[in-house]
Amino acid sequence: MNPSDHTGSSVYSGAVPRPSCWPFYIQDIAQLRAETERLGLALPLSEESKPLWKELVLKSRRIPNRWCAQPVAGNDALPGGAPSPLTLRRYTRCAAGGFGLIWVERVVVNPRARSRPGGGLAITRRNLGAFADFTRAVRRAARDSRFRAPVLILQLAHAGGRAFSDRDLVKARGQIIAAADFAARAGFDGVDIQCCGNSLPAKMLAAFERPGKYGGPFENRARFLRELVRGVRAKRPELLIAVRLNAYAACACPPGFGVAGGNYREPDLREPGKLAKFLREDGAALLNITANSPNLRAAPAERARLPFADCDIGDEHPLAILSRNLAIAGALRAAAPGLPVVIGGWTWLRQFIPAAAAGALRAGNADFIGLGRAALAYPELPGDLRRAGKLDFHKCCSLCQACLCLARAGARAGCVPRDALVYGPEYRRARRFSMPRLLDEARKCRNCEEAACRISVPGNLDIPAFIRAFEQDSLRAAFTVIRRANVLPEMGAMLAYAPPQRAGEANCVETIFSGRPVAIRDIMIAVSQSARARGWTGVRLPPEPLSGRRVAVVGGGPSGLAAAAVLLERGHAVTIFESRKRLGGVPEILIPAARFPGAAHEIRALFKPALEKRRLDIRFGAEFGRTGPDLDRLQRSFDAVLLAAGLWRNLSLGDADGVADAACFLERAKAGRWTARLDSAAVLSGGDCAMDSSAAALALGARKLYIIFPGPRAEMHWCAEEIFFKRPGVHALMLTRPLGYETNAKGKLTGLRVCPLVAAPDGSWRDVPGSRYTIAVDAVFEAAGLRPAASLVSALPGLRFLENGLLATRRAGIFQTDREGVYAAGALVNGGASVPQCVAEGMGAAEEIHRALTALP
Repeated sequence: MNPSDHTGSSVYSGAVPRPSCWPFYIQDIAQLRAETERLGLALPLSEESKPLWKELVLKSRRIPNRWCAQPVAGNDALPGGAPSPLTLRRYTRCAAGGFGLIWVERVVVNPRARSRPGGGLAITRRNLGAFADFTRAVRRAARDSRFRAPVLILQLAHAGGRAFSDRDLVKARGQIIAAADFAARAGFDGVDIQCCGNSLPAKMLAAFERPGKYGGPFENRARFLRELVRGVRAKRPELLIAVRLNAYAACACPPGFGVAGGNYREPDLREPGKLAKFLREDGAALLNITANSPNLRAAPAERARLPFADCDIGDEHPLAILSRNLAIAGALRAAAPGLPVVIGGWTWLRQFIPAAAAGALRAGNADFIGLGRAALAYPELPGDLRRAGKLDFHKCCSLCQACLCLARAGARAGCVPRDALVYGPEYRRARRFSMPRLLDEARKCRNCEEAACRISVPGNLDIPAFIRAFEQDSLRAAFTVIRRANVLPEMGAMLAYAPPQRAGEANCVETIFSGRPVAIRDIMIAVSQSARARGWTGVRLPPEPLSGRRVAVVGGGPSGLAAAAVLLERGHAVTIFESRKRLGGVPEILIPAARFPGAAHEIRALFKPALEKRRLDIRFGAEFGRTGPDLDRLQRSFDAVLLAAGLWRNLSLGDADGVADAACFLERAKAGRWTARLDSAAVLSGGDCAMDSSAAALALGARKLYIIFPGPRAEMHWCAEEIFFKRPGVHALMLTRPLGYETNAKGKLTGLRVCPLVAAPDGSWRDVPGSRYTIAVDAVFEAAGLRPAASLVSALPGLRFLENGLLATRRAGIFQTDREGVYAAGALVNGGASVPQCVAEGMGAAEEIHRALTALP
C-alpha cells in the first residue's frame, strides 16, 4: 500500500522486492563481439552510427532519426486522466534529448475502466485542451534544445480482462476510434492500437476456442484488430496508425499467439507474418514489436502458463533474448515490406546500445530502435551520442529494477538512481508502507499511560490505542479509534507536518531510546486506506426520524467537510456550497500530486451513504456573495450557517506581467494548464503555498529558483526535507525582504528588488543600510501569507474581522461569530493551520452547532 495510490485498495502486503538481473560484464566492443560468437548468436554490430540519424518520412511526417522512446507507464496522471506536470516532464526530457519518435504511454479509452484512478492517462472530450498543451510543450522542448520536433504516437488501450460478447466488441471498437479522433484533435501525429499485454485486441488474437466471427480461425481472431485499423483510417486518414504487437506470447496453457504448437519456447511466426501483411494492407504505418516479457521459464511442466517478469533472472542470456527479438522483427519486416518496424530489448547493453542498434538497422532487422527503461534513465541518450560520439556509462540504465518496483506498488514510476531527486522519495515511500515494516514499527510503541505523542495531535487522537489494535491485527478497532478523532484521516495523516512535527511523532518517547520515533503517521495512513477499501469509512447516519434542522456549510475544504460529516451523523440535513467544481479545498486543488495525490476517493467514500439517502446536498460553482447566496438569504433558509470558505488570496507587492498569486499558479500547475516557460523564478515565502510553489516551479523546468523569506529559516512554513535546498539551481535567501518589482517598457517583469535583514537590539529585524539589490527573474510567485478573498469579506456584513484579516469569533475556543446562528472554522479563523487542525476545528464547530440546534424549540 502506498499513499500515492489514492485508490487505497489495500495495505501493501509485502516488502518492496529488490529483484536482481543478469550481471553486466561487457568491457568493450571486442568482448561484446566475442561473447556473441561464443553464444552462437546472430547479433550484428556496427561502430558506424550513421544509420541511426537517417530520417524517415511517413505520410508527410518527417521522423528526424531512428531513436524511439517506448511507452512506459508513469502512473502520474491527474485525477481526470490528463497529463500532470510530472508526465509532461518525462516526455519533454526525451524530446529535448533528441528522440525522433516518441511513443506516449497508454491512455485508456474509457476513464471508468482505468485500473488505477488518478494514475493512468485517459483522453476525453473534457481534457482535450490539456493534451493539446502537452503535444505543443513536447515539440517546443525539442526545438528549444535545437532538435527537430519528434513525431508523437499516442497508445490507445482497451483492457480485455473479462469475457466480451460480439456486442461488447462493437462498443469497444467505437470507443477506440473515438479516442483516435481525440488524439488527432489534440495534435498527435499518430495513434497506436495496443495489441499486447492484457489489451482486448491481444486477447482476441489468442481466442482459439472462441465461437463466432471473432474467434477460432486466424482470419476471425485477427478481425477485431483489422476493423480497428480500418475504422481509425476512415475516421482520421491523416493519422499515422501504429500497432504495438506481441508477436510471440510465450505461454503454453492456453497457447499464446505466435507460439509453436508443440513447444511454447519456440516462436511460430506464420500467423504474425500474415497479420503484419494484413495490417499494412489495412493502412497501418508502423509496427512496434514486443515478444512478451523477454524471459522464458525454465521448467514448462511447472511454469507453463506465464513468462518470467522483467525483473526476474531468466534461463536465457540477455543477448539471446535480444537476438531472438531481432529475428522476429526481421521476419515480420520481410513479410510486410514497406511497413517500418520498431524493436526494443536493448537496455542490458548499456553504453554499447548504439553499436548493436546500428548493426540491426544495417542488417535490416528493424527501422527504429525502441528504448523504454533505457530512455527513462537516459533521456539525453540520442543527443549525447550525436555530440560526443559515445554514451556516458554513468547515465545508462543499470537494470536495478526500481522503476518496476514502483509500478508494482502503484506509485509514480521513473528511474530512481538517475533521477533521484524526483523518484528517490517515491521509492522510499513505497518501501515505507510495506506491512512487515509497519508491524515492526507498531511493536516499538511503549503504550505510555500519559502518552506524550497525543499532545501535538489535534482532535485528541488516542495514538497508543490505535497502534495497539493494529499490532493485534484488529484493523477495524484501530480505524474506529482514528475515526473518532478525525473523519478525514487519510488527508490529515498525509498532510501532517513533516518531521519532527508530523502526526504526533515529535513527542514520541521512543526517540529517546532509539533515536527514531514510532512511524505513527505511516500506520495511520495504512489503516485508514485499508478501512476505506473495506467500505468502513462512510458517515454513520442515524435512522429516521431526522432532527428536522438544516445547516448550510460554506466551503468544501477540510473544515467544511469534517463539519458536514459530523452534522449528518447527528441527524441534521446539510447543504455544502462550494465555489469550485470539486470538493477538497486547498489540498485537493493546490497541493501538487507529487506530495498529495488527492482526496477525491476518501471524500466520495465518506459521503456516499448521505448522498444515497439524500441527506446531503452539494452545490458546486456557488461563490459566496457572487454566484452563490448571501448570508441573509442563507439564514432565512437554514437553521445554522458555518463559514469555512478558506483563504485563497496571497499578499501582493504589486502587479507585473510575470507575477502570479501562488494559489492561482498551483491550481493551474496541478490541472496541467500552466504553459508559460519558466527560467529564473522567485517564490515570496511565508505561507503554506511557498513550498508547493517551489516544487511545482522546478517540476515545470525552472533553472534558477530563489526562495525569499523575511525571517530566519526556523520560522519558515516549510515541511519538505532539507535536501530540497541542495537541489541544483535552488537559492534560499533567508532574512531577505522583498521590496518590489522591476519591469521593462512593456510591463514585463525583469527583476525583484530585495534587501537583506539584520537583527535589531529589540529582537526585531531591520534592513541592512545600503544593501538593496535586484535579482533578475522572469517569474515571481507570491506566497507570503493568505488573506480572505475581498469578495468574501464584502459579503459578510455585520461580522468582525481582525487586523490580520481573519474572521473573529465571540471568544477564543468557540466558533460562534458575532452574528447569531453563524459560525466559522478553519483557515478563515486560524489563518491556515495544518489540515488535521482544520479538520478538528470543523468537527468541533459541528458539535457546537449541534448543541445549539438541540436547544432550539
